[in-house]
Amino acid sequence: MSVVTNDLGEKIPEGYPGNLTSQHEAALKEIWRRFLELTERNVERSKDLERRGGYKAAQTGNEISTSDDPKKKKESDDAKKAGELKAIDDAVNKYGGPYIRDAFWSACQIDSPDASMLRFLRARKFDVDRALGMMIAMLQFRLDIDVDDLLWKGEEGLDKEPGFLNQYRRGISYIEGNTSRDKNELPIYFIHVARHFTNAQKIETLQRFVVLAMENARTLATPAIVKSVIVIDMTGFGLKNMDWACLTFILKCLEAFYPESLQRIYVHGAPWVFKGIWAAIQPLLDPEVQAKIKFSNKAHELEEYVSKSRLRKAMGGTLDWEWNYIEPVPGENDLLKEKDTREAIRKEWLALTSEYEDNTREWLKNETEDLLYRREVLEKQLRLKYYQLRPFIRSVSVYQRAKVLRNDGLITWTYPQTTGQTEEQHVGERHNVPALIKWLREHNEDTLEDSVGGTKSPACIAGTSYAVTDALKAAKKAPKKAPKEKAPKNDAAAKSEAPAKDAAADGGEGEGEGAAAGAAAGAAAAGAAAAGGAGAAAASRRSKSSRRSQRESAEEPHEPAADEDDTKARRRRSRKPVPEDGEAPVRRSTKARRKPVPATDERQEPADDAEDAPPAKDERDAEPASEGGDSSLAKATQYGGAALGAAAGVAAGAAGAAGAALGLSESKRAPSVRSVSSFASADEFMDAPEAAGRAAGRPARADVPDDEDEDDEDAEVEEERHAAPAAAARGPSSARRQSMARAADLDEEEQSDLGDEEDEEDDVSFTPETVVAPSYTRAKVSAAQCKQSEAEFRDDLDVAHEAMELFLNSQMREAEQLCEAGADCHLYRSVGMTLINCVKSVMTYEPSDLEIAMKCCKHTMAIADVLRKKPGKLTRFLPMSSTPTLADMTLQEQHAELVFAEAMLLRAVLGILYAGGTVGFVRQAMSLRNAYAIMRDLLRMVEQSDAALEEANIRGRASAKTIDQDLRSGVYLGNGLSSLILSLLPKRLLGVMEKVGFAGDRRQALQLFERAGGWSKHKRLPSVSAEQEGVRRPLCDMMILLYHLVISAHVPVTDVDLTFADQVLSWNLQRFPRGIFFLYFSARLYAAQALPEKAIECYRNAIEAQREFKQLHHLCFWSLSLTYLSTSDYDRAYECYDVLSRESNWSKAIYQYAKAAMLYESSAHNRAQSNAIMTTVPRLVKRVAGRHLPFERFVKLKAAKFSQLSQLGLPAMEFSYVWHCLEQAPVFLLMNNQLTRIDEVIDELESYESPASFGGGERDFYSLYCLAFFLRGVALRYVAYPEHQTLVRHPVGERIDVAEVTDDAIHSFLKVFEYGHFLDAVDRYLVYYAHYELGCLYGAHGNEAEARRELELILSRKPLVAQEGSRLRSNTADYLLSGTCQLRANAALETIRINRDRYVQRMSKSRSIRRLHSKSRRRSSRSAPQEPLASEPSLRSLDGRSSAHAGRARQSRLIP
Repeated sequence: MSVVTNDLGEKIPEGYPGNLTSQHEAALKEIWRRFLELTERNVERSKDLERRGGYKAAQTGNEISTSDDPKKKKESDDAKKAGELKAIDDAVNKYGGPYIRDAFWSACQIDSPDASMLRFLRARKFDVDRALGMMIAMLQFRLDIDVDDLLWKGEEGLDKEPGFLNQYRRGISYIEGNTSRDKNELPIYFIHVARHFTNAQKIETLQRFVVLAMENARTLATPAIVKSVIVIDMTGFGLKNMDWACLTFILKCLEAFYPESLQRIYVHGAPWVFKGIWAAIQPLLDPEVQAKIKFSNKAHELEEYVSKSRLRKAMGGTLDWEWNYIEPVPGENDLLKEKDTREAIRKEWLALTSEYEDNTREWLKNETEDLLYRREVLEKQLRLKYYQLRPFIRSVSVYQRAKVLRNDGLITWTYPQTTGQTEEQHVGERHNVPALIKWLREHNEDTLEDSVGGTKSPACIAGTSYAVTDALKAAKKAPKKAPKEKAPKNDAAAKSEAPAKDAAADGGEGEGEGAAAGAAAGAAAAGAAAAGGAGAAAASRRSKSSRRSQRESAEEPHEPAADEDDTKARRRRSRKPVPEDGEAPVRRSTKARRKPVPATDERQEPADDAEDAPPAKDERDAEPASEGGDSSLAKATQYGGAALGAAAGVAAGAAGAAGAALGLSESKRAPSVRSVSSFASADEFMDAPEAAGRAAGRPARADVPDDEDEDDEDAEVEEERHAAPAAAARGPSSARRQSMARAADLDEEEQSDLGDEEDEEDDVSFTPETVVAPSYTRAKVSAAQCKQSEAEFRDDLDVAHEAMELFLNSQMREAEQLCEAGADCHLYRSVGMTLINCVKSVMTYEPSDLEIAMKCCKHTMAIADVLRKKPGKLTRFLPMSSTPTLADMTLQEQHAELVFAEAMLLRAVLGILYAGGTVGFVRQAMSLRNAYAIMRDLLRMVEQSDAALEEANIRGRASAKTIDQDLRSGVYLGNGLSSLILSLLPKRLLGVMEKVGFAGDRRQALQLFERAGGWSKHKRLPSVSAEQEGVRRPLCDMMILLYHLVISAHVPVTDVDLTFADQVLSWNLQRFPRGIFFLYFSARLYAAQALPEKAIECYRNAIEAQREFKQLHHLCFWSLSLTYLSTSDYDRAYECYDVLSRESNWSKAIYQYAKAAMLYESSAHNRAQSNAIMTTVPRLVKRVAGRHLPFERFVKLKAAKFSQLSQLGLPAMEFSYVWHCLEQAPVFLLMNNQLTRIDEVIDELESYESPASFGGGERDFYSLYCLAFFLRGVALRYVAYPEHQTLVRHPVGERIDVAEVTDDAIHSFLKVFEYGHFLDAVDRYLVYYAHYELGCLYGAHGNEAEARRELELILSRKPLVAQEGSRLRSNTADYLLSGTCQLRANAALETIRINRDRYVQRMSKSRSIRRLHSKSRRRSSRSAPQEPLASEPSLRSLDGRSSAHAGRARQSRLIP
């Protein structure tokens, strides 16, 4: 095959424009002739569609099939040809010739029309019939899936499509670099298959992503060869990553819709499991595609096209870079709203396409040199005009935000190397806008500079910038140009001017234009980047773009424009602005991202004309240089990765807040290298001086005292109002601390921890100086700043309502922005910021986040304190004098009192979580006491006010001032939450709390939550509407759902009513259809009914509902993994844990342990990989407040024994028990999956001659033997007595003998007791948990006495088996997860007591009613027939499933 070189020095292979044989030219002419004829067919169809709104009117919605069988037989060539010829008629009949013509020109984009035609001719070996059919099928495909609309929407427009942007954020595939110039500068496309999960998104979403990715690759390629190199990284690939539907679609695109776009595919590092898949894929591939695929394992095997400098370190290269997706920036697509400009440029472009077609028709009749020249000129002008039109019809891509693709078409890559050097590459210098203008000027042709596109498009007036919106600024600032006269071809003067003009147009358009563009964009430019190497780019200071206040009027149907609300919402969701203007390309090295530049950096100098671009109101200005702010810090973090968060169980959080040791977590990364994108709003919390200090190595210690005595202030402000506890509030004495410790029955280690602090007062700071807190929290608070009139305060409340609605509808970023403006002095805006940061901190359990949240709480307390009503002098000296009432306070004073208590309570709870366990609880006891006292006083005041109002109404007097719903909902929330948490405490600890004034009443707590919303279990709708509700009412509804759907799943509690929970949930979902919290609760409702298939769907919807708080994603992934575990779907559970282990910092140790356990039980082939993962668990375990977290300690010790497991281990099933998965499993799955597997293990163990002959010895034999019988007993318990709210689904054709199953379960637990003395310290917990499960089984069976006996054994805390080597005193039981077992046992025992008391009350009432009926019957006529009374239902039958409930359930999420 011959290769020629064109005038630009480019090598042109045969079959490309400029190197055609006579046969090729004949085929090209023929396909042009037939295509032009085809565009004139069925014109009426196109006209009819135009009248009906455009080509979309022809679409049926089923254009793309997603059900292709990937293993179907390959079609023969004849069948393919017949199909391609049929596609011509199908497309013309569906859309008409004119729309086919429009689709062709739209598909050409910056490519030469001849090159587009030749692409299909080469793909079909210059068979014109097949090539034309193939091309028409491609054009129909583009119309069917509406590629133009996809490009119009882009990343910003598709951000709400579930799962779309996640493809970018997770770095599944991306382009990073081009090949060298001698390899035609082809884009290098990387695909990391291990980051893709089949069910993480819909196939339609994935198809749109694939098409947009291919279109992006076209923008980064240059003539003459527009192809790509694909590197498929197979590292970590497993069957879970195999997506047949996606694979077949990609193959179809490469073969049929984007032919001749592939230069090479490298399958890099493929594991052995891929061999079988490759055998299935290979027959599907076109022979041409097969020939381009190569397998590689080492970096040097890629060097034909991909040098090591383009390859990441993880793949064996030297590129010190990782993909980090840059989120769309508000306003970046404002040019799409410039309708008039767009239409004007489009008309210019259409005129050129018509002229090209006319010249082509003449060329087909008679080929002359002049016609060939005119077609070449028009090709250059068409390419130039499309560059001008592109910003008005196509959204900005990530490659423009990353400063790779410039407005004038120049492509710039920076490659930071591991050596510390950085390589640069400029692509497209010979074919970008300056090069095209230069060529046209040299040939004395129209350069289109005076056209609308030449005067208004970013490609021409802001070519050296990467932000297309710079054209709007440049158009306003640029002076009016006088129209140029076109010189004749042979004019000598024109020729003499050409060199001077060329110098300005060459490469990067010269220094003058670069500076002008930079100034017009609002930044000072020190120079311009000349593509020919005639100048170095100078760094420039960017300024933030001004925000447009209004949207353009409605667009045409086929060019949709976002409405004003959507636009504002997208702007509010912005993470951070991207550098604009003519700034030099950002070097994206990992070192630059991690180490902020010191504040003295010269690059902090403001732009000369920065005042011309005022900052947007919803964007945060950077810290001024005088305060240590550093613009380079934001620049360095701009390429920050996807947000890392944490997935903690909600019940664990609630129990932790209650002081029970259910487990906390600690950050796994030092603050000095913590990613600023850990949250959606991390950039708000960046503080340059402190960040620079951390980067410089200053320690971030939790014991560094704060500047102020925080907790001491908390105590002092309560002296005047609560005289009795005031002295104690200043900090318990050493004796009192030890007394409380003894009362709480702390173990020796806990007492030791507490003793270390005995000399410290309650003013111990939990917030080190190095914490990066919001800047407003450092401001001093004064009454003058915070005082508001009643009207202003009500406006503040309205803002709080709006922020609450945004937050609950998954618009977290907008809610945060709304609250932060004014949070320094406005009470409720500060409350909003506090609540948001508390949610973040509880979701992550990272010490740094807890510290930030406590800072916010302290600031809110300070504002509330200056606004509270001050007690009079008499109250100071006479504590028994009358206390103030709500009537004595202004509206602002009432709310300040409430907010003060709320903030103090939150801060105390966060302090408990930060310190860990009961020790933290004792330290924060007085703050809890003070907050609780204020809450109780407020509740008393509200009840007194309600009583006075009722009495006034009865007596007909003028009614007193009513309590507003905002205050009422807050009082109900605070008291209800406090009472609920206290009611969950173990009895021994609750006794201590009651002695100091606390009281826990679960039923009263639920009633308070219900009163806030006006809920009644007898009515479907609440009496308090959304318009009347208080600002905290949705939180009360969430507490109702939390109790019935989450807490009830972790500890046995009474009054669980799923029908009522569904009632509350349905009403809230109508208000917040995209609210992640309520979607999460929907999943929990289905899980509670043992309907995992529906729960999984809801979890996925919740994950896709929002993107700002990745921590909430991780919570859903965690719960989703547990649902998969309940179905024994270990592969899907592994996928969830894999995501969590890479993205979440909640507990890396638990995630890694779970991954290893899932691999172990999924397949025997995965045992080696499972062992390798398990070895990483111990070093991932961290300490919080000097102690191991209970669940992390569990997985650490279990991991140490993991290597001793044989083929008989049950680690995944054991893990599923610990996290309450078995109770959610359908009965038929328990019998078919879990029990079958357990019986196999038991049978295998019992086949050994003696325990000593077992591989791990006698002790390991009994550990596994007891575990198997324990899990068997638990599974049988749920088979015999499923949770009363579950939908029981038995195996087909089987009946369950409850008595027999119960006896079998009891026998299994007795086996654990029999051999429990053989267990070591790691597995000793099985004995205690077996007693708990046996007690629950007896309770379900109705044997209350035996149930109490088993549960009281646990609560006695006495050793039930020998525990030599225990770190505790010998008379106290020591086993893993003892706190959790104590909590469950206490709750189960309390539930039995409550149910028994209520049963007795019902029986007593029933007997009274029977006596009354008996007397009535004796008095009545004996002839009247009497209906027998229904017998009193037993305790087991009280499941709430009345016919009325079942009728309602059919219209709700409850399955009858």
